[in-house]
Amino acid sequence: MRAKNELLCPAKKNISNGTREKRGMGRENELPCPANMMEEKRLRFCCQMKRGTILGDSDLLLSLLGNLVDNARKACKEGGQIILNGQKQDAGMYQVTVRDNGCGIPEQELGKITEAFYMVDKSRARREGGAGLGMAICERIVRLHHAEWTIASTLGEGTEITLIFPGKESGHEI
Repeated sequence: MRAKNELLCPAKKNISNGTREKRGMGRENELPCPANMMEEKRLRFCCQMKRGTILGDSDLLLSLLGNLVDNARKACKEGGQIILNGQKQDAGMYQVTVRDNGCGIPEQELGKITEAFYMVDKSRARREGGAGLGMAICERIVRLHHAEWTIASTLGEGTEITLIFPGKESGHEI
């Protein structure tokens, strides 16, 4: 991946993915985080992706990360912070975490956020242009990649989403 002007992730940050044919994406550092969208709210965005491999469909993986970062952006107030962190785990697995210090999600709503058309805050979703499909799509992408995810959130403090992608040794095909 190469860093583009509209991306906030600097070129020195690195993540390597594979496509369905298990070839490298060839697009290191092209994480979907448009700088102008972050600047509108004066958000701090920290991208710390360590070198590693995620086997999967590069377009779907970029869509997944882009959606999670965009949701974090929408949840943050002006001056908030979003952290995107990636690192290798045991057995060739790769962990990605998206953390924000936004408004958080009420505990009773967490089980519903992956339902199609569900919106925790309908007024914010309409204002931000949401349709309530993002997390349902993310869940499907996670399943297609035989990954696992956890969503932890505290109302008024923020949300942390952790994704764990299997390594080559898992034998999963996408």
